[in-house]
Amino acid sequence: MPIFSSANEIWLLHTEQALRQQLDIGDKPFLGLYADLFTQTVRVRLRNTLAGLRDPFQGFLNALQRWPAVFASHLTAHVVEGYGAEGNAAVYPYVTAALFGDARELTQAQRDKLWRAYRRACIRLGLDVVPAHSTTAYMVAEYLHQAGVPMLFVPDLAKRMLKYAALAGVPESDDPDGVVLWQGAMAERLGPPVPLTVQRAVHGDINGFYVRLFLRLLKEADSKPSGTDSTIAAAMAEAIAGHGPIHPQGLSIPKVVWRDDWLGIELPPGDGTPWVVDVDGQIHHYRGATDTRFIPFDCPPLPGSAKVSRRDGALSKAFSLWDDGRNNRFLAFDSAGLLCASGRLNAEETLLIDPGMVTLVTRFRPDEYPGEVTEISPDPTLYWLAADLAPGETLALRRGPAEALLTARGRPTLAFYGASFRGVGGNEFYASAGLGLRGQVPHELLTEPSGGLRLVLTGPGVDSELEIPVTPGADGRFEVDLEGVTQGFRPGLTRLGVELRRTEIRRPMARLAAYLWFGLQGIDDRVRFRCAVLPSNLDPDRCDNLAVDETRQEISYRSDAKRFFRFAFVLVSGRSVQFAGAVPGAFMILKRFHEGQVEETPVRKGAVLAVRGNSMEVLDIYSSQGGTLTLGRWRKEVPSGPGMRRLHLSSLAEYLEPGQNRLWFQLPGGTPEPLMELVTPHQVLGMTTDTKGGLLRVRLNLPTAAEAMRCSAQDLLTGRTLELDLLCNEAAAHLDRSTLGWLSCGERRETGQFPHCLEFPLERWSGGAWLLRVEVRLHGRWGALVNEREDIYAWGALINDAGNSVTQHWLLGQTDALDLAKLITVFKRVHKALLACYAPDAWHGIMWLEAIWRRLARRLEPVSGQTLTELVALDALGPPLTAQVSWFPLLSIGAAIPWCYARESVAYHAIGGRGGLLGELCRLRAPLCQLFLQQHIEQTLAIGFHNVMRMQKGTPPCGFSLKRYRAALFARNIDDAWSRLSREDWRPTEGDYLGPVHWRYALGTLQQRYRATLAGNEARRGWAMRLVRAFRSRPLASFAPGIPAHLHDADGLGLMITMPAGGWDQEQENLLLIDRTLCLFASVCRWEARGAGPLSAWQQTLRQGLLSDFDVQAQTQAVGYLLYVGRDVFEFYLMLWELVFAADADAADEESVDV
Repeated sequence: MPIFSSANEIWLLHTEQALRQQLDIGDKPFLGLYADLFTQTVRVRLRNTLAGLRDPFQGFLNALQRWPAVFASHLTAHVVEGYGAEGNAAVYPYVTAALFGDARELTQAQRDKLWRAYRRACIRLGLDVVPAHSTTAYMVAEYLHQAGVPMLFVPDLAKRMLKYAALAGVPESDDPDGVVLWQGAMAERLGPPVPLTVQRAVHGDINGFYVRLFLRLLKEADSKPSGTDSTIAAAMAEAIAGHGPIHPQGLSIPKVVWRDDWLGIELPPGDGTPWVVDVDGQIHHYRGATDTRFIPFDCPPLPGSAKVSRRDGALSKAFSLWDDGRNNRFLAFDSAGLLCASGRLNAEETLLIDPGMVTLVTRFRPDEYPGEVTEISPDPTLYWLAADLAPGETLALRRGPAEALLTARGRPTLAFYGASFRGVGGNEFYASAGLGLRGQVPHELLTEPSGGLRLVLTGPGVDSELEIPVTPGADGRFEVDLEGVTQGFRPGLTRLGVELRRTEIRRPMARLAAYLWFGLQGIDDRVRFRCAVLPSNLDPDRCDNLAVDETRQEISYRSDAKRFFRFAFVLVSGRSVQFAGAVPGAFMILKRFHEGQVEETPVRKGAVLAVRGNSMEVLDIYSSQGGTLTLGRWRKEVPSGPGMRRLHLSSLAEYLEPGQNRLWFQLPGGTPEPLMELVTPHQVLGMTTDTKGGLLRVRLNLPTAAEAMRCSAQDLLTGRTLELDLLCNEAAAHLDRSTLGWLSCGERRETGQFPHCLEFPLERWSGGAWLLRVEVRLHGRWGALVNEREDIYAWGALINDAGNSVTQHWLLGQTDALDLAKLITVFKRVHKALLACYAPDAWHGIMWLEAIWRRLARRLEPVSGQTLTELVALDALGPPLTAQVSWFPLLSIGAAIPWCYARESVAYHAIGGRGGLLGELCRLRAPLCQLFLQQHIEQTLAIGFHNVMRMQKGTPPCGFSLKRYRAALFARNIDDAWSRLSREDWRPTEGDYLGPVHWRYALGTLQQRYRATLAGNEARRGWAMRLVRAFRSRPLASFAPGIPAHLHDADGLGLMITMPAGGWDQEQENLLLIDRTLCLFASVCRWEARGAGPLSAWQQTLRQGLLSDFDVQAQTQAVGYLLYVGRDVFEFYLMLWELVFAADADAADEESVDV
């Protein structure tokens, strides 16, 4: 049925076609941006045409259906030009002016009908719309959404963008997530006098039109704007004309993120950039790193707000977090972990979020939630849950009658699928083989007659836009195979962009980008990357622990001595991107969070960790394959995708029980492997012991009454173990002759302490050297007994075969009768027992451990084979992670048995990685030049040999000079390696050995351990510093007279820095002396391997010369201190001197060289 006259409808048809053509080829996202196409003549004719209708309102609705471009533009133009600063109520006068030519009141029913018709018209035109019922004023929001930024304010917007770019850098235009992040952060700074319409338009620009246009104009500053956006572009270009280069390059915007089950701030990349983080008024200062840096919130545990600022104050960003501490709150994070919303139960409005994966952190456990809900913190109570929301889908969180609704915006989604690799840092790339894409289009976008859909692929590897038609199903879902269309791309990594568009419309409905490795055929066990052709843009200088097999066209890790390997690629833009993966096997890193700092410590298998209910520690467990973790009745999967599972230690405390405190890992179809033991510490307020009448009594004062105790005992001579479950005041225990102990519990004293007494009838025990530890259950949780410093408690019982308590003289007699095989077995048990830090009031009862250790060590003669392997592996063990950071063991194998460092190199072949770098000594043999040519040894060492040029042709190295090598190390620029050195997971391996990065690493650990031991250890540190000062002027020749003259320099490599004008400070002086002494000791040990003498001379100098007034224990503890703090420095020198002596002393045809 005609609405207007025939002439008017013919005119409307032509006008509609002209407008639709411009809308279809344009990429401007808002209808108001096409107002310049809507001429004054057209507007006047429309007003006259509408005025002639008997029912203008119904006529306008009908006209919107038949000519959506004309009448939607007509209405939008009135809103754009008329809307002021009066608020939402002022919108409808301009709406009715478009309909009637004057301001009138519309009924609520009319407003609803008009909104529906207008919204439907916008969808038909391919324009983004506001989600239905998303706010209380959703109708007005739609009209304002389509207005966009008025042309009058475009120049001002451009200037503000330019100003913000100078502060925060700019994103890559092909990075949709970066564009959205930059746009959101910039929009937050658009306060008055910028009108509210401008702020809303920028926030509502979901595809980043204004930002992308701005980025394009920055790159094309000298070109004349053209295309469908030329008017806006010209206004922007004029505003930013003459700008200088944008610094910093890349984004410099802090974020609040959910990272590996922890809430915190992610600082952007930027070496040395000073940042100030204000969390609820608590100020912390940090410096940026080469990569992003994660700063967890640890105090207060529920931060209300955070503000992150550069120290110069030029750039800051504020975040609202937990509004209060009530248990009805929750935070929502998007698929990238970025904070996207906060909410509460019984909120008035539905919370809108983007469709896709969402992570929720809640203060409450939702009732009847269909997915997994994990408690991640008991105090304050926090839960984790995740959901994958389709467009328009609503998720309900309920607790009793209270409810919160989260609705996914009705926008299309896109997602890649196929073989992918997710790095341990969370970034990801896809293989081109088997690559596909899934999407879903909301129902309301499919119901409108809008033609078909197409995917458009763009990127540096794509010469021109590739188009792929798609046909969604009835549910709006579709899948597309992308492998075939990417086969001709250049091999290597690039960022592939995908846009979903309507068939006849240029403007995208959705955007997606991801890193694609073209030519990657498959990924095996997350460590082997099979290629059709090797990537052309791999950056070898920034890669780490990678082995490239050009014959097999494969890339994998080089060495399992490092826990990670790292890819680095150079993109077309010149930017480098990196991805790190874990080597095969399961390994662990403990992260301690304190005052915003993160301390990372590798955890060896078999270690013991303390678990506390208020712990801020997490355990990262890595595995190249997925598997299952178990702890008693607790069970958790390690996903094969990222290959990592983060555990909050505090959440595991409730699962610990006697005999059920070991964490296991099992691969699919494999055998469970024990990873570690977990203990909950319980503080002892007082302790005494005595042995009378054949009873060992242990009296304990605890803060509360014990519910039960379990005693674990081991005979260190035979290895026998006992487990005793003890209940309080069990009368029958005294009468039962088979009972080995009982527990008495008293009433609470006035001091608030609860007395407990453990009694052990020794005549019922088998003879042996028994070490006893006790676990106690308090408040339903089992835990180990510790003092205030968390030193552990243990007790000893030396019992002969008659059941009598005896002294350590009996024990020493027992050890003297052991053969070598049993001796080393007993020594291993005793040494492991001595790694712990015992409470002082318990130590006096087990001091016999030290006596037996020394007696056994003296009996160990220089040997090779399995005994050497066991000793070296024991020597590499450090203190338990439950000990204070300042603690290190009292007794050192290397100090008491130094010959374990002085055997021939082949004797270390069976050690592998268990003994640090000593296992590498067996590889430092002829032909030595191959160690350099095959890049086992870093090339800088070659400069230390006088025939470095001939070495390149296969000539064996000779004529080493430590001075020349020292200068070469000092001269090497390692700027690109600092990011590796700053990572706690990094360890030197093949290709790094004896190079500048290896040396910087060793110096760093020396300084770190030296500083950690300053909190105590005065005696041992004092003895050690006296030793290094005494060795200051001792030449190597005084211990090894037969050493070649050109190798007499063993003064160490130094700190690799220029001496300050005021001289070395005390710490630097001490580190230099430690370095020199360890260099000298290592050279003595490796020269000893070539003939007896040097090591004996070293020992004699210690005992009869330099430290003659020290007793033997002080001497070994002084050397033990040096070997502990300088372990990595010492291993470096052992490798160095072994290679140097092999080159300059072992060769049968040694040249006479002048160096």
